[in-house]
Amino acid sequence: MRRGILRNVTVSAVLLCAVPAGAGELRVLLEGETGVRNDGNLRQLGSQAGESADPESQDVGRAGLHLLLSYNARQRFDLALGYSPSYERSFDDSSLAGATHRLDLGLRSTLTRRLALDVRERLLSSPGLDLYTPAAAPESIAVTRRGRQLSHSLDIGLHNELTRRSTLSVGLSNSVRRFETGDLADAQSVGADLGAAFHFDRERELEVTAGVERFSWERGREAKVRTAEATYAHLFGRSVRARFDAGSFYVEQRQPRGGADPAEPFTASKTGWRGGLQVSQQLRLIRWDVGYRHDIDPGYGVARAVEADNAFFGLSTSRGRHLTVGVDANGSRQRDLDASASEPLTELAAGTLRMSWAFTPTLRLTGGYSRVWQRSRVQLFDDLSYNRYFLGLAFRIYQTGDRPLAPEELERGGVPTDATTEPDVP
Repeated sequence: MRRGILRNVTVSAVLLCAVPAGAGELRVLLEGETGVRNDGNLRQLGSQAGESADPESQDVGRAGLHLLLSYNARQRFDLALGYSPSYERSFDDSSLAGATHRLDLGLRSTLTRRLALDVRERLLSSPGLDLYTPAAAPESIAVTRRGRQLSHSLDIGLHNELTRRSTLSVGLSNSVRRFETGDLADAQSVGADLGAAFHFDRERELEVTAGVERFSWERGREAKVRTAEATYAHLFGRSVRARFDAGSFYVEQRQPRGGADPAEPFTASKTGWRGGLQVSQQLRLIRWDVGYRHDIDPGYGVARAVEADNAFFGLSTSRGRHLTVGVDANGSRQRDLDASASEPLTELAAGTLRMSWAFTPTLRLTGGYSRVWQRSRVQLFDDLSYNRYFLGLAFRIYQTGDRPLAPEELERGGVPTDATTEPDVP
């Protein structure tokens, strides 16, 4: 797992070093941060099978870096990178220690007058639940107290402008979920899709896509998925963006049959619906995002395809350039494809109230409170209900240029929002 993290970070570093700094605009912001966290009586880092939670609260020290970088080369090449490595260790038990890596990379390039390429890569490797950064997309989450988790996704799109109002797109995707403990099933998915987008005007766009995807797990278990979806995007006024998705999926799942001959396979199939909604507004003093998604999913640690419902909400407001207050929440639920299974496999809800106070141009005090709740029928995804408190100090190490663009801003053509110049980092 560590080799995979280093490989992805190394590839990103090589890509950045290959960009000639004098050929365009480079923006860099590097911050350090240190702080403490308390998770009540939850032993979330380094727990082994058979251990129970400590009756006493666990105080954890944390130190890390946060790098934001963006590069623009004459409106033909845009790159945005966010990378946050951090290390946590319990004050009471030296065995409760671990490092977290969060990487978000976005790239958009105009290859010819009509052909464009975009790439988006996300990676999160953590020994626990990372609540320091607000959720920015609906995704499946489950918490285990026994070992690390790694989630990695890569999406590549090629867009050919046929006319001023129509575009043909081809996309490739790959995702990986890995668990340090062998009792939870690793999963991988590979997919491709073909779509056509119609740009009615500056505010409205319709896209229709069809795709195929393959889920795979250990011991030859796999599922083949075919999807169709329509997406409508609308810009209301100058700042409110809305995206509506609706479509269907057909899945054929192959896995070993239980009983006398575990190697004998069986095949099950199902047709269902997929879709979602995402709305956001980015202003100078207030920013909010809300999203929901229902889809077929390779399953979080369960070695079979599931139907997943994921949602998130985020709201932040600023008073001047010094104080920022935000609240965010996210939820995740997995269900078996079998309609007779009434109880969800996993359910998680987490909410966080956070604050950032910049009392000097280079120093910020951060803090927050989170509530985490989880119910599960899957072994090693324990039932949880606990409070989390964290307090930290962020200090600017280096900055050049204006505020770097975030990777998600490249998905909107690289146009910066009216957000505050101070990033929301722990």
